[in-house]
Amino acid sequence: MTLLSNPPLDQEDQEISLIDILLFLKSAWKAIAIFGLVGLALSIAYLAITPKQFEASVQIAMAQIGAANNNNNINPLGINIEEPVLLISRLSSPTSVTPEVIAACGLQDQANDSSALRNSIKLTLPKG
Repeated sequence: MTLLSNPPLDQEDQEISLIDILLFLKSAWKAIAIFGLVGLALSIAYLAITPKQFEASVQIAMAQIGAANNNNNINPLGINIEEPVLLISRLSSPTSVTPEVIAACGLQDQANDSSALRNSIKLTLPKG
């Protein structure tokens, strides 16, 4: 009984040359172009359909007094002019949002537009 075996491959047969790649691209250029155009059309449709949403996070530094004063009873970092909790409660009020801000956010057509904007803003104390 004899085993059939494949003849050993030469070094040239095992490698893919640049010419092989170029020949493949030349033969498959239509499929590459069609799939590229379909992907481009789908991505444009997706961007046109999905609603625009923006998110930003900021840290507001509280105004402080007494940092330049050499009084030893004052914290070296200073004393806050307004407590952060009071600032959060003031900014959470619907009256703190101006009509220009509401128009810039695109909420001018909604009922209770300032309340809708206020509910979309999350104000918290910074950690640390």
